Amino acid sequence: LPMLFRADSSQEQGMASVRFDRIICDVPCSGDGTVRKERSLIGTWNERYIESLVPTQIKLLRRGLELLEEGGVLAYSTCSLNPKEDEEVLFEVMKNYSPSSMQLLSVREALLTTYDGAVALNTFPSGNGVRVTPTAPCSEDPKFR
Repeated sequence: LPMLFRADSSQEQGMASVRFDRIICDVPCSGDGTVRKERSLIGTWNERYIESLVPTQIKLLRRGLELLEEGGVLAYSTCSLNPKEDEEVLFEVMKNYSPSSMQLLSVREALLTTYDGAVALNTFPSGNGVRVTPTAPCSEDPKFR
């Protein structure tokens, strides 16, 4: 994975590692959550493909956390509905951190937005996390596609 640096004249070496306060970690995935729009994915979906993606998803999430500054927020994102690509990846990475160094945020509080007064996201519990999906009216609205 690439290393990110910025020039910093106060550093003897002239380079300092970059940290970010907000990161969106939108990882490559099987795309099974987009089957409604792209029906051809049904024929290409298989368990081995997902298994081949998980190591990359884990590496990207770990790298995102390495680049996150203390107190920052990272959003892990896929277009998959498969827990192997979502919750299992998240919890695999979280096993390497102390509970006091990382916390799951309430999506409803952190990300919930409204569109013309209508709720734009549904949230529902999933393991120790939360899944987020568009509400039916918004998912049919072309502005949310």
